[in-house]
Amino acid sequence: MFLVVIGLAGWMIRLTYMKIKLKNSIETKLKNLPEFSLLNTADSIIGVNQAVIDKPLIIIYFNSECGQCDHEAVQIRKYHQKFKGIKILFVSVEPSEKIFEFDKKHSLSVLSGIDVGKIEDSIAFDVLGITVTPQIFIYSRDGILMKKYKGSVKAETLLKHSDM
Repeated sequence: MFLVVIGLAGWMIRLTYMKIKLKNSIETKLKNLPEFSLLNTADSIIGVNQAVIDKPLIIIYFNSECGQCDHEAVQIRKYHQKFKGIKILFVSVEPSEKIFEFDKKHSLSVLSGIDVGKIEDSIAFDVLGITVTPQIFIYSRDGILMKKYKGSVKAETLLKHSDM
């Protein structure tokens, strides 16, 4: 019995160590804007670095069935004019049909500077380290991570950290 307890404790310590190591690896990757692409609702592939040339970038990871994600989309739409000069990407791993419906519901991609699209699971989870929805990343015009949020955030707060 004693050996079982020792073995279980060792396994739990190793598991905790692996999670911390993975988290630190993701945090390191996020310090500078990672390169990835998304398929937007107009069926165009957008390279993220291409989308950010000399502009701050806000990446909002969403799920179409997430109430906080709906709230975030409403806030962005409501204050869209204040986000002039900032590129905003709403990204998800959901099927394209659900992403398209979310975009249609909130009329986001018709607004200047906003794209909505699908990213690969590996980008969402292994590169961005997504654990909740919404999850928001704000990058400076130089591609440096300024702020990361888990959960819904007021538009004014996003603007404050967008390297205007």
